[in-house]
Parts: sequence; structure tokens; C-alpha cells
Amino acid sequence: MLDKILVKKKLANLGKYLNELEPILKLSYEEFVKNYREIRTAERDFQLIVDAAVDINVHLLLNSGQQPPEKNYESFIALEKTGVLSETQAKGIAPSAGLRNRLVHEYDEINPEILHRSLKKFVKSYKEYGMLILRYLDGK
Repeated sequence: MLDKILVKKKLANLGKYLNELEPILKLSYEEFVKNYREIRTAERDFQLIVDAAVDINVHLLLNSGQQPPEKNYESFIALEKTGVLSETQAKGIAPSAGLRNRLVHEYDEINPEILHRSLKKFVKSYKEYGMLILRYLDGK
């Protein structure tokens, strides 16, 4: 059964993390890289954003009768089948799961300039994602 309260709570958390991240991303790249605390805060907020979205994805997929994919990336792609995201939207946001994994598991060194640019791109994607999830919930 779809638990709208749970999904809305996860969305509220996602929104809170986006709000924390946005002022950091308004900094120029030069200002961003000068302050390791800003970088670490941005990394952690981004991790929490992706984690909240994956939790939402899994809940919606289970509610639609699908098994959740093993990989976070695939949870976004699978949402296309439920009609929550378009193919373009799913393919646009899904790579955020890979960036999250590289940050959390420290697979390799991440270029701070690429991080700064990627986070800005994904903030826009996650704002759209939040609106799409709310629209989906309103239709249920």
C-alpha cells in the first residue's frame, strides 16, 4: 500500500537537504574549493538527497508491484515504467547515484570542479524530481 505520509516525509527531508546545499553551490568554484567544510557539507547533503530519493523510489516500485532493483541507479530507471519519471528525466537523474557512491565509498579522487558543476546540475534535477513525486502522489 502506498504510504503517502512516508513519501512526503522523505520528500520534506530531501527538500531540507537541497535548501542546505543551495547556498554552498552559489559560491564560485574558487570560494567553494577554499573551504573544506563547504565541500564536506555539500558531499554529505548530496548523499542524503540521493538516499532519500532512492528510498522513495523503492517504496513506489514496491507499491506498483515491481521488485526494487539491486542498484540505486536502476531505481531511477525503473521509475519510468511506473510513469513517475519520463525516460529523459530518469536517465538525467540516475547518474547522481553513481556520484553518491563515489563520494561515500571513495572509489577514486573526485575533481572538485567536476563535483561543483555536477552538484549544481543535480540540484535542478532533484527539484524537478520532488515536484514529479508530489504530482504522482496527488494522482493517487
